[in-house]
Amino acid sequence: IMPLFHVNGQVASLLTTMITGGTLVLEEMFKPRTFIKTLKQYKCASFSAVPAMYNFLNEMAEYKEGEDLSFLKACICGAAPMPVEVFQKFERKFKGKIIEGYGLSEGTCVSSLNPVDGTRKIGSIGTNLNGQEMVIRNEKGEDLPDGEVGEICIRGKNVMLGYYKDE
Repeated sequence: IMPLFHVNGQVASLLTTMITGGTLVLEEMFKPRTFIKTLKQYKCASFSAVPAMYNFLNEMAEYKEGEDLSFLKACICGAAPMPVEVFQKFERKFKGKIIEGYGLSEGTCVSSLNPVDGTRKIGSIGTNLNGQEMVIRNEKGEDLPDGEVGEICIRGKNVMLGYYKDE
């Protein structure tokens, strides 16, 4: 449901579907009232959305708890932190499995992800993907130990080298 002008829509939806030989279902715009019906009609394997979209779906009165979306392999969430209560309500209400991750446009939108099959941790960005190096650093640029708060630094072949004319 992410628009194709957004890097998440391009990578998590379009390119992933092309690489796997899948079918991409496009809608003109995100419409919470018809979105779940579309997922069911086409038996979609995955979708990618931001937390606000998950919240809209949670609040739709016509969708009752126990709505079965178990055919979905992954409900991908990114672009902003997912509130724990939104995460839990969606999984309880729709039986869909949310996969949280982290990335940025400068790094083709995803650098880390919780496992699709395996143990996930709500509120976690998961582990770095193959080819990605991630470290947390302080304001002096020094690596920090686990559990410390700092800036996420990412390196990989998919991460851009810099900004045009940024000296």
